[in-house]
Amino acid sequence: MRDDLKFPDINGEAIRYLTRIRQEVFESHERRGIIPRLDNIMASLSEPLSPEWIDYVLCYIPDVSVMPVDGQVFVAWKGKPCT
Repeated sequence: MRDDLKFPDINGEAIRYLTRIRQEVFESHERRGIIPRLDNIMASLSEPLSPEWIDYVLCYIPDVSVMPVDGQVFVAWKGKPCT
């Protein structure tokens, strides 16, 4: 892991959020054909979007691509279907 990355402390809540992000991206992209914005997913978790969460998604959810576009952050499924 790079030293310049900042991550929130890993705990049960962070793991639950990452699991929810992964599931929401899969449901939106693979099943509905929508590429969701990460800030919308974070808002559903009552958590603000931050650089730390973007880094967290990049590091811990390899099935998800993060795509910054015009000041917005979209997330897309790139993994195998969830089981």
